[in-house]
Amino acid sequence: MSCAAGAGEAARETAAPRHVDVLLRELAPLGIDVIFSSDLVPPELVESPPREGATPLQRAKDALAAHGLALREIAPNKYVVVRESPAQPVTPTEAPIEVISVYASRYSISGPGVTGPLELSSGDIEVVPGSHDDALRALKTLPGLASNASGRPYIRGSLADDVLMRYDGITLIDPFHLKNFQSLISAIDPAGVERIEVFSGGFPVRYGTRSGGVIDVTAPEHHAGYR
Repeated sequence: MSCAAGAGEAARETAAPRHVDVLLRELAPLGIDVIFSSDLVPPELVESPPREGATPLQRAKDALAAHGLALREIAPNKYVVVRESPAQPVTPTEAPIEVISVYASRYSISGPGVTGPLELSSGDIEVVPGSHDDALRALKTLPGLASNASGRPYIRGSLADDVLMRYDGITLIDPFHLKNFQSLISAIDPAGVERIEVFSGGFPVRYGTRSGGVIDVTAPEHHAGYR
């Protein structure tokens, strides 16, 4: 009987309201450091009736919250007591906007200005320096294309695999010699070129699903009886 009475008395003592500064100091043996000043937590500050089953840390937080204070974590298991600022009600400063009108410029994506290719004729290729043995080197003179020592023309903003290259309607896969040495020479002889059309932006759907551009080489036509 005496043991039961002692346990009940200890439980009542634990559940009884206590001074807040005592609750904060008792967190230290649990490995929780709390920094506070006596100005914010005076010795006479008493907690409200604690919740049943609350942990020591939660009990300290509840006791501080009842007096407009809070624990702010500044490091793992380290807190500082601060004054809890009340939430400021949000008040509209202006009348709500009923209608929003958005105006944008109109851009057309149809017409020859978008789908028209850049074109080089056989005569144009002949006058470009360095293109007498390599027709694709003449493409470096076109806007939107770049080249270096390599004979491969590059369409700006595109990978090499994204550019379709065709000769007389046939798709060419990497038509370059010395591929391990920057593809120095292309396999397109100027004598076998009537014209070259280059699409460096949008292009007709007949060219497939490449996203970078198209280089379409047209072979010269010969009259019947040509030997």
